[in-house]
Amino acid sequence: MQQDELNRLREETKRLEHEARRQEQEARRREVEARDEEIKKARAQAEQAAHREAELQTQLKKKQAEAEEVRRREVKARDEAIKKARAQTEQAAHREAELQTQLQKKQAEAEEVRRREVKARDEAIKKARAQAEQAAHREAELQIQIQNNQAKAEEARKLEAEAREAMNQALQDLSIGKQPEMTPTMEDIIKAKKRVQYNNENFHFAICGTAGSGKSSMINAIRGVTPKHPQAAKTGVTETTMDIGRYPDPSKEPPRSRFVWYDIPGAGTQKIKGWQYFNNQGLYVFDFVIVLVDNRFTELEVEILKNCHRMGIPCFIVRSKADQHIANIEKEQAMDEEDYEEDYEDIGEDPHKCTQPTAREQYIAQTRESIAKNLEEAGLPPQYVYLISNRALLRAMPKGKMDAAKNLISNFTTSSDAIDEDKMVRDMINTARARRYREAISVG
Repeated sequence: MQQDELNRLREETKRLEHEARRQEQEARRREVEARDEEIKKARAQAEQAAHREAELQTQLKKKQAEAEEVRRREVKARDEAIKKARAQTEQAAHREAELQTQLQKKQAEAEEVRRREVKARDEAIKKARAQAEQAAHREAELQIQIQNNQAKAEEARKLEAEAREAMNQALQDLSIGKQPEMTPTMEDIIKAKKRVQYNNENFHFAICGTAGSGKSSMINAIRGVTPKHPQAAKTGVTETTMDIGRYPDPSKEPPRSRFVWYDIPGAGTQKIKGWQYFNNQGLYVFDFVIVLVDNRFTELEVEILKNCHRMGIPCFIVRSKADQHIANIEKEQAMDEEDYEEDYEDIGEDPHKCTQPTAREQYIAQTRESIAKNLEEAGLPPQYVYLISNRALLRAMPKGKMDAAKNLISNFTTSSDAIDEDKMVRDMINTARARRYREAISVG
């Protein structure tokens, strides 16, 4: 359309120039014809009247003037036509330039639209490929989940069958007076986890022991709170409740923020056998079990240790109240010191030259020896016993972050009266994490 307009303007310019030339030629032709006519007429009339010569000359001049005026007007008209044609040509050229600019702009806009369309198409293709890959990945994950669920279901069926078989065997053992080994069913595990609010994001630590063994005090100390703290576990010689106490760690910093401690009601408070206690309290669902003991094992403590070993649950033997036991030994040593000195004075020797173990050394040696003997008598493998004081544990617990990279406490403060507090917390955290890692590997 723009090109047609330009062509039309060019044709109009040519037509005007042609018309101007035609008019000029016509004027010249008429001038020539008029002059010839006048000359012819003058010659014809020259013979008729000489006096008419002057008049004719005047008329001729007049005609010439008129012809000159006509010519002048024609030239002027021609010049105006040419000027107008040139103006129209310039206007047409300007219009053509504008049209060229508009055409280039339209072409640029069209190119931009095409570029955007290509980009949108490429993005749509990329998005579609990503969605397809994501769908394929999801499908693969679902297939893995299905396979894992099938494996878990199969494992659950096997466990249930083993549990039924174990129950039948247990009934037979009971009939002959033998204490059976109880294996929880999948239903038992689900119920136990629901009761203690178990979830895979946290680490769950159960603390067991007889009434008055210091479970609540240890839970408070290892959580870094005093007995008067609003979130502290209730302490006392007798059991405060028959229910399992659940105490999340008040720390906001990981990994301690993921620790949950449980106060398991002690033996002697429930009329059940030691071998039933482990299953009744659902100890098989915890990530870690701590058994608080005295100098000798009870039936309950032996059964907890046996079942933990049997089911692969990390279990620590801990004897608390070390400061009290050491103080009692010091009192006994002080009472015996006078007799000790008198005996050496009777034989004439300096009693201070003779050495005897300190109360702390004596307590550590006697306790480790006694626990080792208890383990041997119970048919259990040798195991380290952690000797702690809840006061020392409370003073030692860090107030800041734990070093998650090294699985150690980075700012654990050891007091002068501490024994195994530092080692117990480090070993406990590392062991629980190692077990959770092995479980994740086995599931994967």
